[in-house]
Amino acid sequence: MTLELSDGNQLLASDVFEEVEYKGVEGDAMRVSCADAADAERLFGGMSEGGTVLCL
Repeated sequence: MTLELSDGNQLLASDVFEEVEYKGVEGDAMRVSCADAADAERLFGGMSEGGTVLCL
């Protein structure tokens, strides 16, 4: 899924990437394209607030 954001960035989400063997739905992944590091930090902070962040 690709969502075009109002500031020109994109939000991408998928349950599995092409490089990974598909074993059924086991979770999801999200990738965000940002203009700069400050924008990425702001978006990450907002999306991770109240949640659990896993680095795999």
